[in-house]
Amino acid sequence: MKARLAVTFLAALAAVSFADDGATPPKPAPTAPVATPDAKKERKTTPEAEAAIKKYAGLLHFPTPNYKTVSMNSHSEIAMLGGEVGCTFAVKEDGDVALDITLPEAVEKQYGAGQLEGIKNSVASQVGGLFKPFLVPADVMTKQYDLVSRVENGKTVIEITRFADKATWDKATLFFNADGLLEKQVGTPNLDPGDPMARMNAGAEIEMTVEYKKRGELYTIEAGKITQPIGDSTVKFTYFEIDGQSPLPRELEITMPLMPDALVVSLYDYVLDGKPVPATARKVETK
Repeated sequence: MKARLAVTFLAALAAVSFADDGATPPKPAPTAPVATPDAKKERKTTPEAEAAIKKYAGLLHFPTPNYKTVSMNSHSEIAMLGGEVGCTFAVKEDGDVALDITLPEAVEKQYGAGQLEGIKNSVASQVGGLFKPFLVPADVMTKQYDLVSRVENGKTVIEITRFADKATWDKATLFFNADGLLEKQVGTPNLDPGDPMARMNAGAEIEMTVEYKKRGELYTIEAGKITQPIGDSTVKFTYFEIDGQSPLPRELEITMPLMPDALVVSLYDYVLDGKPVPATARKVETK
């Protein structure tokens, strides 16, 4: 029973979707006729909006358009699950993120193969929603939305509206500062009716703010705050600092109202465009 409750808790934890896009669970097949080519929607955007998004993507050390593909491993110790939960991320050139979840042996033994696959798929989908904004450049993610921009007090404001069915947000407003960095996002999520965790945010606006640090000519995301119906959540980052290499996320510390303690997620074993980064290899502790 303890492991069962912990799996539910883990899914709730992962349901904090931090920014512009995510991997949502597959929805039931539509009953409407398949659209003909003449009826196909065309994405709407403006040169000004695209330029602002491209500028923001180019200001960050990570994620960055400089890498077409990225993969890494991660883990976190979760006592309620009886040990280490692992996740392997693989980011494809089109921005799709594949995840492989590894649960502790005690949980693997408690559930049948069918249940276990469902649990892993659910957790992978929710974890994808949390991590994708930190893995995929903004100019790739926003291809799932219609974009329109305006300027207010010298700052760029972009309205995004869901274009792709799998996009995380129905609509959102992105606020960029004078340097081109995303300061705040306020949006309404695109809910999957089959996801009980998503229903916690039904009809709600979720606000996200971001803090940065300048390292050389570019910036790293240092922290974020998410305000949603269940309360405020926070994410803090530390980075690998490697000679001749842009900083790469090393550790995330996540707090949220559903968690009794902060969750620390370690990231390592990076592979960038097919090339391993040796300095990020996981260091096995010897006893």
